[in-house]
Amino acid sequence: MDATARFEVGGKEFNFTAPTPLQFRTLHKIVDAYYSTDYVRQRLGNIRHIVDVGACIGTMSLVYEAIWPGVEILAIEPHPDNFRYLVENCRAFKNIHPVNIAVSDKEERIRLAFPTPEQRPDIKRLYLFANVGMVSRYGLSDAFVAEVDAVPLDSIVGWNVDFLKVDVEGSEMQVLRGAEGVLSGNPLVTVELRPDNLAMAGLTCEDVDEHLQGMGYEAVAKFMGDPLYQRRNWRPWFS
Repeated sequence: MDATARFEVGGKEFNFTAPTPLQFRTLHKIVDAYYSTDYVRQRLGNIRHIVDVGACIGTMSLVYEAIWPGVEILAIEPHPDNFRYLVENCRAFKNIHPVNIAVSDKEERIRLAFPTPEQRPDIKRLYLFANVGMVSRYGLSDAFVAEVDAVPLDSIVGWNVDFLKVDVEGSEMQVLRGAEGVLSGNPLVTVELRPDNLAMAGLTCEDVDEHLQGMGYEAVAKFMGDPLYQRRNWRPWFS
């Protein structure tokens, strides 16, 4: 059964709906603390266009709106149920644009699936709803959810991206390989690096880091727990 709570971001009140109340904790913590907003603004400068790959139910898109009010956000989420929450949660913000599609390194049809408790004992069954990913390609197909279209990020982004966030439960490398055009524009990049998720794809955190380094990026800080990359010797953001 859905749970709903009232939040305020950027002076706007809105209802935030989630499959379980567990997800309120993250949004409460970040929005209430405003995540050291002045510090973030000073260090990251004028962010105008954000792409949120793996937007889930909208939590991080709303956090970005709190930090940079009015920023244009492309919020990409393939899972049909997550997308329904995303649309509803971001309805009050016309600058957040939900897109229901998966992102990969080529055009293809993919299957979304839940990992079973045996495959991912670290995730409570109640919370699996928010952690669905493109896991069936890695042999985790016990609980089929949906078949969806996947496209390279370069094929759907028409902006000069300032900030790219990637959180796709183990398929981060595919997203980055399909985003060479986006990355050539020197955005800041934050990528969720979770060893257990990447292991399902036969990858490590070091593999993703080396891929970004090979494209001229380096990790310069942490942003909400994940590494923040910028183009090497490119200094409009961090100096």
